[in-house]
Amino acid sequence: MTHKESRRQTVIGRVLTAAIFAAAAIAVPSLSVAQTYELPRMMNSRELLELYGDKTWRWDEGGGYLHRDGRFTAFVPAKSVANSTYAEGQWSVNDNGVMCFDATWHVGKKTKSDGKCFQHKVLGEAIFQRVLPDGDWYTFRTAKVPLPQNEYAKFSPSDMVTSQAKRLKAVFDR
Repeated sequence: MTHKESRRQTVIGRVLTAAIFAAAAIAVPSLSVAQTYELPRMMNSRELLELYGDKTWRWDEGGGYLHRDGRFTAFVPAKSVANSTYAEGQWSVNDNGVMCFDATWHVGKKTKSDGKCFQHKVLGEAIFQRVLPDGDWYTFRTAKVPLPQNEYAKFSPSDMVTSQAKRLKAVFDR
C-alpha cells in the first residue's frame, strides 16, 4: 500500500467515524435533554378557578356565566321567547384538572337537568382541554392572550347572560 493510499484510508476512516458518532448523537438524546423534557400536568383547583371564575363562556348562541361562588347561569336566545332557554345550576373544580357544571335547563314550562365535565392540562402557558369521559385533547389556550381560534378566546371577564336569564325566568314563571 502506498503512502497516498494509506492516507486516503485514514481520511475515509475519520469521516466514517465522525458520521457514525453524529448519527448516534441524533438517534440517542443525551441524558441532560431527557432530564429537562417536561410533560403537561393536570391543572389544580386554584388555577381552574382563576381560569373560569366570574367569566362568560360565549357560545354560537348565548353563553354560560360561571359565578366565582360556584353558581352557573346560562341563556340561549331563540327566534321566539317561548323557545329561548335559560339554565341555573352549579359549577365546580378539583385538583385533578376537572371543571364540571350541572344545571337545570328551562324552555317554557319544560325542564331538563344536564351537565358536562372538562379536564385540563397545562404546559407553560398552553392549556389543553378535553370533554370527559373520553374526549380528544385539544388546545384550549395557547398563551395568556389566546389566539382567535382558541376556545378560550370565547371567554369574557364580564357577566353577559345573568340579566337575560332572569328576564326569561320571569316570563316563564308567569
